[in-house]
Amino acid sequence: MPNLTYTENLPNPPNLPSQDVNAMNQNTNSVNRIFVSATNPTLDNIGFNNGDGGFHRQVSMKNQVAPGLQAQDGVLFANQNVANSWPFWQNGLGVFQLAGSASSNNPSAAINGWSFLPGGLIMQWGIIDGASTPAYTLNAFTPVLFATANINFPANCFNVQVTPIPFVFGTLGPTTVSVGAFSTTSFSFYATNATSGAYIGFYWTAIGN
Repeated sequence: MPNLTYTENLPNPPNLPSQDVNAMNQNTNSVNRIFVSATNPTLDNIGFNNGDGGFHRQVSMKNQVAPGLQAQDGVLFANQNVANSWPFWQNGLGVFQLAGSASSNNPSAAINGWSFLPGGLIMQWGIIDGASTPAYTLNAFTPVLFATANINFPANCFNVQVTPIPFVFGTLGPTTVSVGAFSTTSFSFYATNATSGAYIGFYWTAIGN
């Protein structure tokens, strides 16, 4: 945005109109250019002489640290010193990152997918079954690579949970599965079954940042 000049308290009654007209003209142009400019048509707002005038195209924020509340109830601000400059909200309870993470990946809405949560967290999920890679082995630890299924966690993996998929026909018992070691790049699981060869699979979820 250009550095615009605005002169307050115009017109100034003691002055002749000819003394104020240049500053008034500058003020008028500055107001318009705050919204839209021929040299910068991608500013935040749609300007005058347009049926959509006053609507926002986007919201641009100046990079800064938490600005302090003063008399406000809360403030939205950007800080480029944090991964990917995700927006932050500050209120009386503190400063909170709204969404996003150090990962540059877009969310994936799929059977094996991931999404971003407030506070810079990432949630991933997936399924391991008879058609999945890697091939499983009963009664042994088998690794699952996050990058193969979804994406690696940039910093930490905090938790991995698994839910067995029951064998829903015949007399075979359901799969039992437990989580072994996990890291930012993978987790391992240990699967057993009441009947040898009856392993069906499981759903998994992981959360990290």
